[in-house]
Amino acid sequence: MDRPSSARSVMRKVTLLSLFAAAVFAVAVSAEQVQVGRPPQMPPRDPNQPQQMPKGTASISGNVASSNNGRPMRRATVRITSTTSPMSRTALTDEKGNFEIKDLPAGEFNLRASKPGYLESIYGQKNPGSGRPGTPVSLKEAQHLERVNLVIPKGGVITGAIVDDVGEPTFGVTVRALRWTWRNGEKTLVAAGNATTDDRGIYRIPTLSPGDYIVMATPRADSVSDEMIAVEKMAAEMSGRAGGGGGGAISIAAAGVPSLMSSGDEPPSTGFAPVFYPGTTLSNTATSVTIGPAEEKIGIDVQLQLVPLGTITGTVVGDLKAIQSTTVQLSDANTGLPGLVARTARPDANGKFTFTGVAPGAYNLTAKSGGNTTFVSADGDRTMMFVTREVRADRSGGPGPDPGPPAPPMWAKSDVSVDGRTKTDVALVLQPGMTVAGRVTFDGTGEIPTDFTQVRVLLGTATANGIISGSSMGSVNADGTFRINDVLPGKYRVNATPPRGWRAKTVDAAGRDALDFLLDVQPQDDLSNVTITFTNKPAELTGTLTDQSGQPTADYTIVLFAADQKYWTPQSRRILTTRPATDGKFSFRDLPPGDYRLVALDDAEPGSWFDPEFLKQLVQASMSLTMTEGLRKTQDLRVNK
Repeated sequence: MDRPSSARSVMRKVTLLSLFAAAVFAVAVSAEQVQVGRPPQMPPRDPNQPQQMPKGTASISGNVASSNNGRPMRRATVRITSTTSPMSRTALTDEKGNFEIKDLPAGEFNLRASKPGYLESIYGQKNPGSGRPGTPVSLKEAQHLERVNLVIPKGGVITGAIVDDVGEPTFGVTVRALRWTWRNGEKTLVAAGNATTDDRGIYRIPTLSPGDYIVMATPRADSVSDEMIAVEKMAAEMSGRAGGGGGGAISIAAAGVPSLMSSGDEPPSTGFAPVFYPGTTLSNTATSVTIGPAEEKIGIDVQLQLVPLGTITGTVVGDLKAIQSTTVQLSDANTGLPGLVARTARPDANGKFTFTGVAPGAYNLTAKSGGNTTFVSADGDRTMMFVTREVRADRSGGPGPDPGPPAPPMWAKSDVSVDGRTKTDVALVLQPGMTVAGRVTFDGTGEIPTDFTQVRVLLGTATANGIISGSSMGSVNADGTFRINDVLPGKYRVNATPPRGWRAKTVDAAGRDALDFLLDVQPQDDLSNVTITFTNKPAELTGTLTDQSGQPTADYTIVLFAADQKYWTPQSRRILTTRPATDGKFSFRDLPPGDYRLVALDDAEPGSWFDPEFLKQLVQASMSLTMTEGLRKTQDLRVNK
């Protein structure tokens, strides 16, 4: 598979800075909310829901123009959003591209401009429309900030033709552009745009950000060649009349058409499998398409491939309540492309499930049943946990009867190979999850907590495609012990909600710190003696970023990362970034002790700092520092350009 080298591509655009050292971080669900820590003063609200901004005496005005030709952008939307809350306000530009937003309160804000067909631009971005961070705007009471100008670029385009197995244009094929990006510390694919082919087989996907894309063509279910189906039926009939002598297969071969007949009792169906550019059905051999700013990439053509499509049938084995809450998932056994969605199915009342139209290949078949799903939102000393459980609708569309407590989580897994010539029967026998247990300890100063009623131990799933694991949570008993039952196999990120004023220091699980490395839960492992240690002696690093003249600057991303490469893992707590405030000040809090490197970057792709190859290239330009437990350290940086 041709994956882009993020380190090389980003480093071309990154200015490494010399450092100045100054002495001295599809089913409806119902939600049950569990509160940990201080009680909130008001009911929780959706943090992503925009709210009305209170009136003030400040204002901001400026102009929006096209970055392609400099023309004023009429009727563009300008949105100003508080950096500390979801409060926002919008305005439309006039005929000359001018805007003004009045009655703003004092504070720090992000300013964005957008228009259909163009990419969203954030004030202060080095490359408008790149999706990278901008520079916050600070407003004081009664301040009138003028001449705040933004430019928005046209989006990129991928276009081409989709043809069938004989080169004829194919109508109604869905073509998707999947963009490589960083999510949760890992390089993955996200949907960026899609289009449907017209009667010429042409597709066009507009408004794409600069970056690297995988192009995927998914044919309609009814796009199988009628001629091929007719040939297959004729071959079957001829073979039957010939007493199984194979005359039909010989006739097909003589006509230059490959035989797709099954050697079993039931002939397979044939169809077009999803194809990845430049023309492969194997996702891990797809080639990336690179799009520059406002670039139109033409000729990204794909030919569909006619393949035998198999059917996978099976049975989930377990008690009735467990079967009713089971989801069966079919995923590519090969590494594939991260971010592609696996297929799912629900078993019937007898545990039977079916996947049809399965292209040849090796697959993982997994089943998960029962249990709740836990989502955690932390805000300082307060942590909110939302527990969801499944609720089936009745025939009228309303909620069905309360199913009562969920069944304990159970799981099953099987590997299956499909070649289009057989019907595979698989038994998925549900089995209980594992147990993670241990105790909490404290390493700090002052009074040691004795009230553990608000302390929770959290296991958050961290497995890629083919997940059967899910989030789990356990309470801590009065004696400091905890026990989490029914944990499904998989890799987890461990977290713990601490008593007020304390932070998790280490999680010792079989000799490994699960705060630094994923906890791998498997049936044969003994995880009955996990020790979670809390501390009230966190380390903190602060500083100021200045330019050559010694003036504060905020147009950079500051990266603090562990010197030891073993900690260069996705979402590592030892790889942290921040953007300085407008006064150049920055800080990293709750740092684990250890040796670190510190560097300031110009226009780095968000998340790229989790790439070990990228970090290797930062080492030489970074400075070293050591953080010990409880240390409060100041380290200033100076831009040398």
